[in-house]
Amino acid sequence: MDMREKQSELDKKLGVPPGIEPGSLFPGNPASTKSKSGCLVKLTLIVLLAILVLVGIFYLYPLATPDKIRGDIIDCALVPQKDGSNRLWILTDGSFNYISTTKSPGHYSTGRKCKFCKAWLYEYDPLGGKVIRRIKIPYKDIIIRTSMFYNGDKIWHVADGYHLDEPKIQNFDVLTGTMVEDTAGFVSRHPMLAAGIVKASYDEKKDLITLDTKDGRTGLIYSLHEQKLYPSYSLYHDEQRKDVSEREKFLLCAEGGQDTRKLLYRVKAAYRELMWNESMLQNNCDQFAKKIPHRNGTVEARQISDTVFFRPFEPDRQEGRPDHDLYRPRWKNKMDCAAKRNVPENAN
Repeated sequence: MDMREKQSELDKKLGVPPGIEPGSLFPGNPASTKSKSGCLVKLTLIVLLAILVLVGIFYLYPLATPDKIRGDIIDCALVPQKDGSNRLWILTDGSFNYISTTKSPGHYSTGRKCKFCKAWLYEYDPLGGKVIRRIKIPYKDIIIRTSMFYNGDKIWHVADGYHLDEPKIQNFDVLTGTMVEDTAGFVSRHPMLAAGIVKASYDEKKDLITLDTKDGRTGLIYSLHEQKLYPSYSLYHDEQRKDVSEREKFLLCAEGGQDTRKLLYRVKAAYRELMWNESMLQNNCDQFAKKIPHRNGTVEARQISDTVFFRPFEPDRQEGRPDHDLYRPRWKNKMDCAAKRNVPENAN
């Protein structure tokens, strides 16, 4: 019996089909089954390890280090204390964000998604360098068009709705950090919002919240100063034109008529004067350094800082973007945020 016959007899005993080379992988071959199961075990271990790493980063590590500020900074607000010090409230995106691409015949899409979607609201002591408290704000999808600001004795969080998330309007007590009112509570105080909110945004310059509702109402205006809801901006504006009470406002005014260089002024005037003449004031603050009589009172402007704010050249500036938006800071870190928000101590 030659070698080929011996190999054929051996293959029959091992169950190798005719025509298969010795050592080849084929269905039913124990070596083939062992190889596939080994790859599956390795893949499972890799997936489990990745899950454990993510759980550790987004759950266990934050619990072990509660005094650290995590996530991308979205907004911040400086809150004065009774002892003359300041506390910094910081809103961050604490989600795990990633880019997802979907491909199918005739369709291709790329977009941002998140896992462990949430925002963190921190109260931070800049002098002590420590976190006083941390508040978790759950989200179901990515965080977009979100604002946080200080008003009265509350910290407000206003977020527009997106995909799985409905709009949020929440406020927190600055002393205790407890939630004073959530979106449902805010809606319940205003009959015009009874159908529910589909859109919410905060205008930092005007200190107004703009709202749309599920029953088709659009452009409703909530005045934070008056704590009053108006059916439209025109009705709100008409009401403000009647207000001759004296108000104060900080304005970035042109230095020597140069719009690219700004100085910080504190302006006192009747509210209607501020509304009607804000653009004029921003161009001529230096001319109002003394009290100047106006038809509804007196306008007084005082420079409170020698710091010059300048507008960088932006060749890709979008059409229609408001000028004041060019000076809005983009926070790099919490200390930069604190420095930009701080008002000089000698601003009396």
